[in-house]
Amino acid sequence: MLAELKALLKSPKLWITIIGVSLIPALYNLIFLSSIWDPYGNVKHLPVAVVNKDKSARFQDKALNIGHDMVDNMSKKKKNGLSFCN
Repeated sequence: MLAELKALLKSPKLWITIIGVSLIPALYNLIFLSSIWDPYGNVKHLPVAVVNKDKSARFQDKALNIGHDMVDNMSKKKKNGLSFCN
């Protein structure tokens, strides 16, 4: 076993192979972690639309406009830098 280690230390081709083989998982981890590191970093560039096709209803003599109220509430609260249009 000692002779094999000495041969490994003397051979630059084996070092290059070892480094190359060890870089493949490292590059994979770097690419994977960079994709999930900051998931909300570019949300402002993501086009999103909210479509309200809700119809008002009456319940106990009150008009319920839940869809309109939800869209109105979302447009007032600008969370994570998102903006909404009515």
